[in-house]
Amino acid sequence: LRNIRERAKFRIQEGIVRGFRDFLYKEGFTEIHTPKIGAKSAEGGANLFRLEYFRRPAILQQSPQFYKQMMVGVFDRVFETAPVFRAEKHNTKRHLNEYTSLDFEMGFINDMHDVMAMETAMLKYVVEYLPKHYSDELELLGATLPVINEIPSVTFFEALDILGKSHNQFDLDPTDEVKLCEYAKENYDSEFI
Repeated sequence: LRNIRERAKFRIQEGIVRGFRDFLYKEGFTEIHTPKIGAKSAEGGANLFRLEYFRRPAILQQSPQFYKQMMVGVFDRVFETAPVFRAEKHNTKRHLNEYTSLDFEMGFINDMHDVMAMETAMLKYVVEYLPKHYSDELELLGATLPVINEIPSVTFFEALDILGKSHNQFDLDPTDEVKLCEYAKENYDSEFI
């Protein structure tokens, strides 16, 4: 039974990636494949896996961001599903050493709301895609998918007000993020915010 459940988990992961790809192809995005070994980090971070590559120093890339931004100039809309490597000193829900990243980049947008609308539409599509193609796996795992109607957005300072915090901080901690999701669930029937 354990192997059947593990297989179902991998199938659901496959379904998420397939739904992501399917949606973005329909939206006119081009899939790209960026290098994973580089001479330097595109993000300038210190948390890098360093290695020797043909007797020269190299690193495993933290993100496809630099390449995505370059390719938007060529294709306007690009995406990639690929591994990302981060040399974090811990491995938690918030800090993974290696994961499969689902990244997209869009050119010619008016503002962040265009990106947020695309993200919302993509999440809705994936959540509707999974039961159509992976219902057996969802049932086996007893998985309940979230309801996504519209994802509310708040500014950083509105988030601080919701949390009852002063406006003199620069970031939210993990506990704050959990509380914001609880607030969204309570007020909008979904944890997305």
